[in-house]
Amino acid sequence: EFSVTTAHTAARIPEGVSFVEAAAFPCAGLTAYQVLFRKMHMQAGQSILIHAGGGGVGGYAIQLARLAGASLILTTASQKSMEHVKALGADVGIDYNKEDTYSRIRELTDGAGVDLILNSVNRATAQEDLSALKFGGQLACIAGAPETVADFQPSSKTFTLHKIMLSGAHGSGNREAEEDLAAMADEFMALMLEKKIKSMVSEIISLEQVPEALTRLSQRHVTGKIVLLLQ
Repeated sequence: EFSVTTAHTAARIPEGVSFVEAAAFPCAGLTAYQVLFRKMHMQAGQSILIHAGGGGVGGYAIQLARLAGASLILTTASQKSMEHVKALGADVGIDYNKEDTYSRIRELTDGAGVDLILNSVNRATAQEDLSALKFGGQLACIAGAPETVADFQPSSKTFTLHKIMLSGAHGSGNREAEEDLAAMADEFMALMLEKKIKSMVSEIISLEQVPEALTRLSQRHVTGKIVLLLQ
């Protein structure tokens, strides 16, 4: 029921944001927020590929990219999640079960690639992402970075790589990084309060339903966010 944390990493839930909404966003939402605005410093007019748009990080990232004024938002998703990602603001959904993601990117960008990529899938796709970046583009990885960055060809195609671990701030010993967790949460909830970001709560479950829900999460069969409500 309780957990100890440091006061300077905590953010107050404002009136107008429910406890359920506040419970849904921190890990996934702040990961997406940190990637787009603290690491890649996304600007209006840039294009972005967001992997796994039906999931938590991807879904929040789509909304944030739309708020930032992205010129083109591409996302990979299963067919059952297509309507969901489009409703969040994606311009194009790429069905990774039926389409070649990188061929579609080349087609949609006239071969130039995208400015930004957010990869929350695995190391293998992150490696392939390098070829889909525009000159000077940025790749942010959550679930494993490319292995052969130093040997990537052509060498004339420069890029920036970000390795993301939101929770790393807690053990970093860096007070500024720790305080920024609270600052980002304040900024994120302000957007929720203004109805600019959806909490994406798709289910509210009881304690007894947790094992089944965890199984679905592990199999990537969940769209949006599940919140456990203890009565």
